[in-house]
Amino acid sequence: MSVDWDLLVENHLNKGEKKMSLGLLMESINEVLAEVGELKGPKLDLRTPLNEEKQVAITFPGLPDIPLTEIGWSKLNTEEGGEIKGAGRTMLEAYLKNVPGKDLSEKIAKQFGIELGNVNFSHYSDGEFQPSFEESVRGARLFIIGSTQPSSENLMELLLMVDAAKRSSARHITAVVPYFGWARQDRKDKPRVPIGAKLIANLIEAAGATRIITMDLHADQIQGFFEKPVDHLYASTIFIPYIQSLKLRKLTIASPDMGGSKRAYAYSRFLKSNVVICYKQRKKANVVSHMELIGKVEGKNVIIVDDMVDTAGTLCKAADLMMERGAESVRAICTHALLSGNAYENIEKSKLKELIVTDSIPQQKKSDKVKVLTCSKLFADVMHNVNSNKSINSFFIK
Repeated sequence: MSVDWDLLVENHLNKGEKKMSLGLLMESINEVLAEVGELKGPKLDLRTPLNEEKQVAITFPGLPDIPLTEIGWSKLNTEEGGEIKGAGRTMLEAYLKNVPGKDLSEKIAKQFGIELGNVNFSHYSDGEFQPSFEESVRGARLFIIGSTQPSSENLMELLLMVDAAKRSSARHITAVVPYFGWARQDRKDKPRVPIGAKLIANLIEAAGATRIITMDLHADQIQGFFEKPVDHLYASTIFIPYIQSLKLRKLTIASPDMGGSKRAYAYSRFLKSNVVICYKQRKKANVVSHMELIGKVEGKNVIIVDDMVDTAGTLCKAADLMMERGAESVRAICTHALLSGNAYENIEKSKLKELIVTDSIPQQKKSDKVKVLTCSKLFADVMHNVNSNKSINSFFIK
């Protein structure tokens, strides 16, 4: 069922104050969801404050995949015009957290302490789209947030927004790219292939970015593909506190391949643990033909460290191999969760106890084995320091 949300809001606006009351908002949502038959759980009535014991977690899977800001609510108010507080506010926030479309950029903006800028996208029937800033950015320092994972639409969205900002006379344009896609093409590994990561770097700079903030590049040397300053963050500042909270005995850090050994050693040095390395041979992309383990894992709690997980074939194969070699448990931490193809199925069937990832890429499914830690605070704090021309050295674990 297609819902005309603009018409819905217009019908319920208080014509005098031009504000939508919370009661009318919830009534409208319940009416629409009842019509499409997708309302699960009790109806909400936030006009009546609830005690903490009565609060329940409620999800609304029938809501459209758009943030509330696009519908036009900057603040929700009670019918009397006052801001909602107390238990009602708690339930409202719980409800908003379950609205689809609340992506990483909105989390970063909330941590930063401001609202996202007003950007409108015009779409053509052939798939072409055009962003436009609906407010002046002349002389401003802009942070444009967007990962560049395939499909190429994500990259084009970032490039067009950077170009629009440049042509709108923004003073500084920082491209905040939590996941720098196409990074596996960082060199020529056979004849007649492109160096995709270098091409993407050139495109971002040509579009007009004056600074780049990213996290856990597939290869550190990709920083050198840019002529502009690059702030390369590490998710270890997010993962290490979580690892420490597990309080695992006989902890061992593992690298799924030789290329990730430097990352594994960095974790082991801080956590004062041993390191093992998996040696693998690929038959083709995403297919491992042979894997061998270098080091002993018998009786150990192993954590595999990698920068990304795609089909999870390597991770699952490594976890199964380590359990066969006597490991007590195997977990994995991966910054960027692509999780394409049969990734979720592979994870569920494997002996991997837990996969911990960040929200640098939106997750398409939910799994009991996959735990998502937000990187929004890390990016917001770094953006604060960049905006204030302060050092970001404190955001690195040494």
